[in-house]
Amino acid sequence: MLEAIARNDMNGLEDLIRQHLLHIRSDWARPDSASPARDRRA
Repeated sequence: MLEAIARNDMNGLEDLIRQHLLHIRSDWARPDSASPARDRRA
């Protein structure tokens, strides 16, 4: 993402952010997902 910002590639940055959010949403949406962040909140 930082490289896209440095290149002033806003379209590329938007694509990277979308990919990242889709990945994070799918990981956090699974209730069986073992995540250290989830373990700390419990």
